[in-house]
Amino acid sequence: MTSDTPAPPPNEPALDSALVPFKAALGSFLDEFAKFETLGVRIALHTLSRDAEFADRAEKLLDSEARLTLLKRVALARNIPPLLIAELDELLSRARKLRHLRDEVARIPLGADGGDAHPTDPPLRAHRPWSRRRAAETGVLATEPLWIPQIKQLLEYAIEAVRLRDGLCAILDRVNRPASPAHP
Repeated sequence: MTSDTPAPPPNEPALDSALVPFKAALGSFLDEFAKFETLGVRIALHTLSRDAEFADRAEKLLDSEARLTLLKRVALARNIPPLLIAELDELLSRARKLRHLRDEVARIPLGADGGDAHPTDPPLRAHRPWSRRRAAETGVLATEPLWIPQIKQLLEYAIEAVRLRDGLCAILDRVNRPASPAHP
């Protein structure tokens, strides 16, 4: 007995099942980075500035990069020891790199028209249309590379976001720790 409706391609269910762990890893990374970027940096600004109203305003008015810069400036204004400033600088540098990766990952098309990119393949560059502004500037409708990471990479990025949040908390704990009395 034959049917007039074509059978679904045999690869379709496998692709859907491969996207489930990819989407879970992507969601984990985005969630953990959001926790660092919003909660971690917010708590740090509140703690270091000691002014809740100031920290709340900064959170509403400043973008992520500006909040990271402000965090360092508030730390400098509090006369935090140079060793902790160096740790904070290193942590903020890692945060900026991870935010760049988050921005790239956020551009991955996961819809039906996502192209031939497959999350179990090695990292690759698919193509996405250039922005309208860039196309208008060049007069060419072209594509630019789109980076698609592996599941393992996304999970490593999620772990790095947790490490950033934990590292920021550790720095804050040492800033708030009372100085040990000098021994006579």
